Amino acid sequence: MDMFNRKKNVIIMGITIILSSLWWSCDTPILPVMESIPEINNVFMDFDASSGELFFQVEAGDPQGIENIDSLWIIMQSLTDNSEVLIELNDGTDGDLIQNNGIFSGILSIISNDLEFTDYLITIYVLDVEGNLAEDAFYYELEESFSPTIIEVSIPETITLNTVEEVDLEITVLVEDENGLDDIKWVRYYIDTDAMFLDNPSTNECDRDWGMTNSGYVSDPSWYMNYKGTNSSGQFEFQTIIPMRPISECGGTGDAFFKFAVKDMDNQIHEYSDIWLGIIGCGDGLCSYGFETADSCSEDCP
Repeated sequence: MDMFNRKKNVIIMGITIILSSLWWSCDTPILPVMESIPEINNVFMDFDASSGELFFQVEAGDPQGIENIDSLWIIMQSLTDNSEVLIELNDGTDGDLIQNNGIFSGILSIISNDLEFTDYLITIYVLDVEGNLAEDAFYYELEESFSPTIIEVSIPETITLNTVEEVDLEITVLVEDENGLDDIKWVRYYIDTDAMFLDNPSTNECDRDWGMTNSGYVSDPSWYMNYKGTNSSGQFEFQTIIPMRPISECGGTGDAFFKFAVKDMDNQIHEYSDIWLGIIGCGDGLCSYGFETADSCSEDCP
């Protein structure tokens, strides 16, 4: 009898479970399967200060294929006054480069849309043809771009070459950039040696001649200056040390001119040029009047 009642209870429980599952499947709305919702994979934004344009690029996908995406748009909301701007991104039209590659892009003019330099909430929406909607949001600072400026260059007026050892020429440049240190792409220097006495490369001996070059300011890919620190005025210090060849190795002497340039992330460049450096060397065969005398260098100034 106990066995019979036990089986009876099991059957009743089974029927109850089946009826409950039927009721759930018939009356409960079917939610979209996560695997069928479009997705936002990557977002890129870049502000071009020279044109005043904000570039958007969004990489989106859909489990059913790219062709299943209906549209993609962005709402840009100011955190200052809550104003909103709608940006519709296209795939293959209106400036988008390649059609149907899943990369949607667009350009927004901050001038024509009267956008302020402030913080924004960026919300991206992507809709597929079935009406499934995916979204993503993040904060973005639209920052005004200021051109960097070289404030000061510290370089000696003259340098005297050693007879047998290298001498270091130390140069420091002070730079101001209201966008901060991270905005500075590089600081570099250029040299004009047209008024120097340089070794004639066509001979095998040291015979310094004037006017061996006629190139004006030239630079080298390695002639970048290194960041050393920030002074009490908030100016960024960049420094370089140039080893000067000794007289015994036919180091060049005469008048050298330097130019310095700073470039920021928006490719704005400021230059500081025509800095004179007198290079002197006893034993170069030239008497540098005002700097060398018969007492200090009798072999050049008899």
